[in-house]
Amino acid sequence: SVTGIVPYCAIEMGVFFTIKDHWHHRYGRDTEPDWMSLFAMGGVSSVSGTCVAYPFQLVRTKLQTQGMPGNQYVYHGLLDCFKTTWRNFGIFGLYSGIVPNFAKSIPATCISYLVVEKTRSFLKGVADID
Repeated sequence: SVTGIVPYCAIEMGVFFTIKDHWHHRYGRDTEPDWMSLFAMGGVSSVSGTCVAYPFQLVRTKLQTQGMPGNQYVYHGLLDCFKTTWRNFGIFGLYSGIVPNFAKSIPATCISYLVVEKTRSFLKGVADID
């Protein structure tokens, strides 16, 4: 949903390009990061975005599954779901299940940034543009 993807993408891309800018500041604008550096940048940016956006995804899922067998809670909207989860489970309740999410998002983000950046470098060399 928009409430989860917008903060995730904003944080993830902001962190990635900030780290990449720092890398270029340190090693020069004429050199491109190697694949390990790009992988690390993607990993850090993915973790950052996931940590910000995950509570929204969790609340969305809780709202969608309320009333199903085995789910004892009935929420009265977004804020009630946040408050009830916080009251019953604390901060860790908002991050319940984040580890499997990391297992999916970190490799996907690392590979995506690696492919995009290496493709961009290749095309930049072929077209001889900046």
